[in-house]
Amino acid sequence: VLLTNIKNVDNTIAFFLVTQDSLEVIQKDINPEEFNNLVTSYRTQLADYRNSDVYETSSQLYQLLITPIEAEIKATSPKRFAIIATGNLRYIPFESLLNEATDEFLLQSYPIHYLTRISASKSPPSPDKGRFFTFGWRQDKEGTKDRRQGR
Repeated sequence: VLLTNIKNVDNTIAFFLVTQDSLEVIQKDINPEEFNNLVTSYRTQLADYRNSDVYETSSQLYQLLITPIEAEIKATSPKRFAIIATGNLRYIPFESLLNEATDEFLLQSYPIHYLTRISASKSPPSPDKGRFFTFGWRQDKEGTKDRRQGR
């Protein structure tokens, strides 16, 4: 979920842990320009199979996007790990993020799938009360705002 037009959350990435019964938001400060450059570099590196920097960048993104919520992920032992990515995050394959500590890609640890949105309508009860995570980021530097701002 992309945070826009919200006071006191500039230069913040927000992680939303959503269950059938609760919503938890974890915020982490980031440098938006560095973050955007890292995501853009990763996309470029993935397109060039000869680029060995891809593993380092993948690990850096894992540290930024997964490590802050890793304890919550492990605590839930999810059967499904759903990601709703916004902005430039929509263009990176989260399953390819590398955990340097275990030398495993995210996909090797969790069954990942993507959602485009969360519906406000009530859905049928889930027998496993699955949990899922969403990612979003906000950037307020002039000229770099998400074009969808204000929606």
